[in-house]
Parts: sequence; C-alpha cells; structure tokens
Amino acid sequence: MSERLLSVTEVAEILRQSNRFVVDELRRKNLVGSKFGGQWHISAADVDSYVEAHRNVRAVVRRRSA
Repeated sequence: MSERLLSVTEVAEILRQSNRFVVDELRRKNLVGSKFGGQWHISAADVDSYVEAHRNVRAVVRRRSA
C-alpha cells in the first residue's frame, strides 16, 4: 500500500506558505516528514493532520484576541 508523498514545494502551496516555512516546521518536528535522497517527503495524511491541528489553534487565538 503506497501513500502519496508530497514535496516541500507541494506542501508549501497547500499551506500557502514558503518552502522555508515548511522546512522549518519539519525540522521543529511540528510537521511529520521523511528525508531521503537529500529531499523531504511528506505524506498527504500528515499534511491533513497538520492543517487540522493548526486550524484549531488559530480558532483559539482568534477568540482570545477578540
């Protein structure tokens, strides 16, 4: 069973962030990925989990600042 793996550039487009942001999140272990062949590869499921986790954080931050 193979899962679709995304590049840093593809993840950056999904998150509407820079490649540098994605790499920083990977290095901080806030986003799960594997590095092989000198490049990061991130599963689509891990991107979905990251988005969902941060969607909830943004909602809390918005409520606090309102």
